[in-house]
Amino acid sequence: MNLKKLVFLAFFGYAILPGSSVLAQHNELSFQLTPHWLSSLKLDEPSQIAQGKDQFAGLGGLSYAHFTNSGLGLRAGFNLGYFRPKLIVNRNPGNGLSDQLLGSVVMYNSLSIEPVYRFKWVRSEFEFFGGADLRYFHSNGYTSYGYHYQSTIPSEFSTFEISVPPYQNKFQSNIYGGISYIKSINSKNRIGISVISNLGLSKPGGGQFTATANNGNTFQTNFKPVTDFTGIRIQYGYNVRKNEKTIEPSDGLIRQAIFLEALGSGGLFSLNYDRRLKSGNDGFGVRVGLGLGTGYEINEDEFKRRVSVPIMVNYIFGSGRNGLETGIGITPEYAVSKPRDDQRMNAWGNLNVLYRFQPVKKGFIMRMGWTPVIGREGSLNPYFAGVSFGYSFTK
Repeated sequence: MNLKKLVFLAFFGYAILPGSSVLAQHNELSFQLTPHWLSSLKLDEPSQIAQGKDQFAGLGGLSYAHFTNSGLGLRAGFNLGYFRPKLIVNRNPGNGLSDQLLGSVVMYNSLSIEPVYRFKWVRSEFEFFGGADLRYFHSNGYTSYGYHYQSTIPSEFSTFEISVPPYQNKFQSNIYGGISYIKSINSKNRIGISVISNLGLSKPGGGQFTATANNGNTFQTNFKPVTDFTGIRIQYGYNVRKNEKTIEPSDGLIRQAIFLEALGSGGLFSLNYDRRLKSGNDGFGVRVGLGLGTGYEINEDEFKRRVSVPIMVNYIFGSGRNGLETGIGITPEYAVSKPRDDQRMNAWGNLNVLYRFQPVKKGFIMRMGWTPVIGREGSLNPYFAGVSFGYSFTK
């Protein structure tokens, strides 16, 4: 039994013990982001020509949890994640000339379920959690990435390529665990910072790496991603009250909001203005924003920076603090810098289905949910989500 499994068993045994104080029974809706470092991919034939490199990956999603008075809870969630194979390749192993080679981005969705134990200790609130998720990997077909160097040295490798066939087994399982520090903003809102590590994931597939020298010599090996990781989970939780009374505003003022959105409809990040078309939190509204994004091509030296302008019409169901936001719109973009013959101007359509927390008059606003993209050919890409934080006011 390795060290990770021993640590996991120790924390899980401690988690079932009574805490120093108990918490009130409640239900909690959460949004979480989990940036993490992924272990290096493994080559079947390691050599000085190519080595796997640790890589940055990400995971984010929505979850819903029920907690009992004892602090025990059960959390279920839906997540979207990605990672990207990365190799360090050496043109001339003897002289140490090396570069990075990136494969295609691997996207996946997952359904997760995790037992949770939340407790108070020394005036602070903590949480142990451990769970499992079922991941579905998206592979659109055979992919090939590489580059070529012009070299006059016959023995120096000049052509490098990663080839990945479609995944045969798209469903994979994962086991993970972690510990969180919980900070209560008020009786309704909480922020959690967690250290999380997985304890084993079946491999999603593999590929082949090929390096060719000018004299015809070729080095070739298969590789498999290793998706063991350690990272940080940042989680926002909202205590959902079962019998919240709807508050109908009677001041006749128009609700407005300014919010910063991560991912979602405007690119990597966007700053947005939202306005209701009538008094109250519900009904029709409009949104316009300014977004920034970066798109990588074959390697980190070939990318484009883009500016986007999300424009949307939305409708909110629910006149109280909690509502369901639906919307449709278009996002034109302009590439400030671009590689090769890529288009300077582009646009895509957007759909929104989000949970929205907005005060009745003014204060903190939060949005999170599903933001699928519609391509120019009419194709729907459902693997997008977003989260927003901002300030709501009246005028």
